[in-house]
Amino acid sequence: MASLPDGLDKDLGDSTVSNRVIVHLRVHDHTAAFARGIRVGTLKRRVYLYGTVPSEDARQKAERVTRTVEGVGGVVNLLEVAP
Repeated sequence: MASLPDGLDKDLGDSTVSNRVIVHLRVHDHTAAFARGIRVGTLKRRVYLYGTVPSEDARQKAERVTRTVEGVGGVVNLLEVAP
């Protein structure tokens, strides 16, 4: 797995963005089925997605849903596809 930056979610605003992303991923029709395998961290409004998803399609859907969340300034998709 790629390394994550130090300081994820240290700022209250970043924690809020992470929480919003988690909620959106878990309730959105395109990502709810696999969202529990996704970890989220935010640093200066840049959201880092990491963990494991079942397919490349799921990986792309998670990124697309994340980009729609209020407060997200960018997405770094580090999600890995399960073998």
